[in-house]
Amino acid sequence: MKKVEQAILLAAVVLCATVLAKTADMAVPVRDVIMAVAALAVTLSIATRAIDRRVDFRPLRRGLLVMFCGYILMMCMSLFVAVNTSEAVYEILRTFFLFAYLCAAIIVFKKDREVVIKTIAVLAAVIGLWGAVQCVVWTVAHSGYELNMYAGTMCNKNLWSSAMLLLLPFSVCVLQWKRWNIVGAIGIITILINLFHLFTRSAILGLVAAGVAVSLFNKRLRGMVIIIILLFIIFACCFNIGRLTNTKSLSVRCEVWVQTIKMSMDNPILGVGAGNWKIELAKYTDMDKTPGIFERSWFRQPHNDFLWVLAETGPVSLVFYVGMFVCAIYYAVRSRNLLVIAGLTAYIVVACFSFPKERVFHSVMLMIYFTLAVPKRFRHRGAPKEIIPSRRFVFLMSVVILGVLSMAVVDFSARYRTGKLCRRIKAGMQWSDILNETDNLSAFATLDTHTAPMYYYRASANYVAGNTLQALYDYRKAIKANPNHAHVLNGMAGCMAILGDLEGAIENYEKALKICPDFGPAKDSLAVVLAEQERINKIYEVLK
Repeated sequence: MKKVEQAILLAAVVLCATVLAKTADMAVPVRDVIMAVAALAVTLSIATRAIDRRVDFRPLRRGLLVMFCGYILMMCMSLFVAVNTSEAVYEILRTFFLFAYLCAAIIVFKKDREVVIKTIAVLAAVIGLWGAVQCVVWTVAHSGYELNMYAGTMCNKNLWSSAMLLLLPFSVCVLQWKRWNIVGAIGIITILINLFHLFTRSAILGLVAAGVAVSLFNKRLRGMVIIIILLFIIFACCFNIGRLTNTKSLSVRCEVWVQTIKMSMDNPILGVGAGNWKIELAKYTDMDKTPGIFERSWFRQPHNDFLWVLAETGPVSLVFYVGMFVCAIYYAVRSRNLLVIAGLTAYIVVACFSFPKERVFHSVMLMIYFTLAVPKRFRHRGAPKEIIPSRRFVFLMSVVILGVLSMAVVDFSARYRTGKLCRRIKAGMQWSDILNETDNLSAFATLDTHTAPMYYYRASANYVAGNTLQALYDYRKAIKANPNHAHVLNGMAGCMAILGDLEGAIENYEKALKICPDFGPAKDSLAVVLAEQERINKIYEVLK
């Protein structure tokens, strides 16, 4: 049974690195479902063994898991202040299945850490070869670097680079084992080719930081680290100096970070609610510094996981979140676990400039690093030889955990179906078809990938069909999901103007323009409505 559990957990990692689906976001929904199902299956298996008193829970007595529980608790408390509860529930369920996966991995891989390392080393070699082939194909086919198209299985070149960066330490680790050095060499060479080709700055910085961190504990690796750093410097100066000096992306992120800090200061206890940063950002945006935002582009995350946690779930939650990394690094340093030191250093650096917390594969890799960080043995005095709780306690906890994981499967499945619908809508679905497809929208998935409410599409279809009253009803449902979406406010104002509620129309047009001051449709419509209101006022004056 234990071997089956190991196979399920490792298969989930492989599938999360490779599987894509025809949804608006091709990676996240389907991988959420895969991970939730895997966590549910393994938890059920462990619960069955635990009822028979064949599971030792002693490895779970770690500060890392206490911090994780505190983080989940603060996320649950933030549910009370969330504007969109479905997004908050989704984030809580995602975090919970990661917690369940971590606990299961710690128990299952207690004495079989090499299986994890070898499996992921093979995955690193395969992923690296996959990326190297894409590198050659895109370079030849497009006569240059088509970086936006070259994203491997992660749908984004930055995420593709950081994913390979998180795999690289496993390739280096297996070099010490006979018959595995070839696999390690393939992984190292192909991953470095990808990193050189993409040259995303966060991944490069993470690679350098990981190399420096490891070299502090192993003098033999210092030469290799210095050589790799020099190669990157030479390559950057010769071929990528333009990318290094282009600060447009960084300046936009800095502005978003400033807005995120303001958001956290206005909500200093519980934040704005898990999963609600993308909804509340509109209140803090400076349109002069981030032009086009909420009109042509949308931010779903602040490109800094730590600020993200602070803004959504508050400072106490951030303490717990950072505490998980501190505990894991403490375990790794104490045991001289260079693999974990390198991996966690790279992850932390990437998390300061990107959004690995949102992506399933990156989050699962973090759980793998946490698993490998937990010591195999207990060294403190007075530790019990084993912890085997009563059957009644195990049964009750199993029911709770399996219930939550089952809910996660239902939630993620609904989001997967909604993602497929969003993809079809954006591909050019007819308005009549949109009305049919959105007749029974799920309460678990209320927003699309650009934070537009799903009811916005149904409301727009009804508006085009001439069903103004029904459109207004749908717009009001949409505004509950995201009260700060300019297009929704503009559409609702249009319906109010047609139905004669000019005051309500003006109010909503002004709200839309407060979010997007240069939003043309709202400007033009507001001018028309104000002119109509002035004409009506003049008529009243004449009648008096």
